[in-house]
Amino acid sequence: MQNNTGSKKTFLNILIISLIISAVLAIMAFLGGSFGGTQLKIILSTLAMAGFSLTSLCCASLLEKLRVCKEMNQRKRLIARFGMICSTLGFILAIMLIWGLLSIENMLIWQVMLVSIIGAASCSHACLLLHIQSKNLAVNSSLSMTLIMIFLVAFMLFSLVVNGLKGENITWYRVLGVFAILDTLGTLITPILLKTTA
Repeated sequence: MQNNTGSKKTFLNILIISLIISAVLAIMAFLGGSFGGTQLKIILSTLAMAGFSLTSLCCASLLEKLRVCKEMNQRKRLIARFGMICSTLGFILAIMLIWGLLSIENMLIWQVMLVSIIGAASCSHACLLLHIQSKNLAVNSSLSMTLIMIFLVAFMLFSLVVNGLKGENITWYRVLGVFAILDTLGTLITPILLKTTA
């Protein structure tokens, strides 16, 4: 247990240092005299690190809460771990594409990166909501329905990416829009219900 905690602290310290270095490089790129390709790559790399670090930390925070509370919920752990894997994979691919280590013309690489982004965003969204704990039926029902909507939206976006970003029929997009609206509604309502029923 102590080794696990030590590893997490080391990871977080490395993450903090990396973010600080990235921020310094991005500031230097902005303040530099010429704004060329290298400066743009540095800024894009900083944005990629910030975005994927955020999704990864959302997932890591749920894992930490489960550890502290000694809650053995394998579904929650699976969601959090999958989100961290997607965040890591997405970040690596983004950096490699930004710095020209992978071909930007390779559709498969773009598909994997987009799937990683969707997975990271969806899992981090779910992990934030999974911090909510209540014995109230309305809160738990709202939470469950919102989680279902999150993963339905993710599944439909996965399908769109895997099909090469080729358009589906108009009904498909309408259904996606409805699920996205319900996802947003549940995300807003669930914490409010938690407060009003406490």
